[in-house]
Amino acid sequence: MNGLAIDTTAARAPLPQQTDATNVLAPPKLREARAHEVSGDGALAFAAMQAGMRLGPVVWIAAPRGEGRMDPYGLAPFVEPSRIILIDAPSEKDAFWAMEEVLRSGAAPTVIGAAGTAPDLTQSRRLQLAAEAGAAAAGKSPAPLAILLTPAGAGGPAAETRWRAAPQPSWFEGLAAPRWSWELIKNKRGPLGAWTIEAPYGRNAAPIFAAQPVDPMRVG
Repeated sequence: MNGLAIDTTAARAPLPQQTDATNVLAPPKLREARAHEVSGDGALAFAAMQAGMRLGPVVWIAAPRGEGRMDPYGLAPFVEPSRIILIDAPSEKDAFWAMEEVLRSGAAPTVIGAAGTAPDLTQSRRLQLAAEAGAAAAGKSPAPLAILLTPAGAGGPAAETRWRAAPQPSWFEGLAAPRWSWELIKNKRGPLGAWTIEAPYGRNAAPIFAAQPVDPMRVG
């Protein structure tokens, strides 16, 4: 994947990003030039919403065992399908290699990996180094970040943050906006937390966040 070139000129504007200035209950932004992890039944929606809040192409890499293989049009409520570039890796090892190469190129601001397993210590460190190198290669463009979909209870030792995401019942029956819980269970540079996220229909609608109390017995 050396010499990777991705056209970013046609990228659709992202979802408005909630910040502390507009919503003090918003979860922290994913830090650029780092690799992050998410597990749980809401992991795919978490990754799609994070991609929708960023500019540029989204490279989605899946191995045969990965649970994140999907039809991009199924994510249309959260991210423009034409922004998604799918890569089917023949093995878990190839999936991590592809993530490294895309991150290091700096060509895609968002790299999502569904390898079907969590990275080991070496793979986790290599992904962090590749994301840092990609930030330098990106120049004035947005620096890349990685989101890894990992099995429950597993994770790479070097991950910047680790999240647990799960679907929640909507406030109302019928056509109510879908809701999820996001738990930040590892954070190298800040506090942990938990939020309820409501995603109004439409790619131009900003997510609505509400903070939840954190159960220390569930953090790990």
